[in-house]
Amino acid sequence: MWEVLWRALRIPLWILPAPSGVMLKLYSMREYVWPHIRVTVIEVLAGFVIAFVLAITIAALVIFFEQLGWVLLPYIVIVRTIPILAIAPLLLMWFGFGLWPKIAVVILISFFPIVINAIRGLRSTDYRIMELMDSVSATRMQVFLKVRTRASLPLVFAGLKIAITSSVIGAVVGEFIGADTGLGYLIINASTRLDTELLFSAMVLLAALGLSLFGLVAAAERYFVFWGHQEST
Repeated sequence: MWEVLWRALRIPLWILPAPSGVMLKLYSMREYVWPHIRVTVIEVLAGFVIAFVLAITIAALVIFFEQLGWVLLPYIVIVRTIPILAIAPLLLMWFGFGLWPKIAVVILISFFPIVINAIRGLRSTDYRIMELMDSVSATRMQVFLKVRTRASLPLVFAGLKIAITSSVIGAVVGEFIGADTGLGYLIINASTRLDTELLFSAMVLLAALGLSLFGLVAAAERYFVFWGHQEST
């Protein structure tokens, strides 16, 4: 439909490119685009993994030390409410123009949904199961590993699916602020040159990256939260 309308209305290329032109651009510039894809993927995955480890660690500490939650959660919310565009320039000044400022932006964006969902999930254990574990004198660590962790998985994966797509946005925002590689840089570069075919090519690649990573997290959810899918069938 897009291609038909583009040809029928004779839309200027600098306003909107044809899908066929975008695909041809991607193919002709594949060697040029590949390093930018690689950099963005590294930023997304590194930031997401670090955010996941930090979020799960803090969520576990909050469960074991309830008072710690009252101390940490306000600061977590405060950091979340500050616009990332205000923080990103500071990160560039602190870490320079390498990968770390972009990874830090990804961490800040993806950390919040994981930690909030993890804490909520770890607290959502059925009280009847908790009473059963008390009756067999289970330790807090046994309850955490055998009961709370399993009960939290649906909510944790809900947070992960939000975080993984947010990670792509975070990497691009970081590249917008200051970078010489990455798909975000490619978008800025194409915009300044009014190269709409390259601009849309970068957008297509970002969409494909987001969908692929979301699909991987969803596949992991089906593997680890198998009982939920069995109950729904």
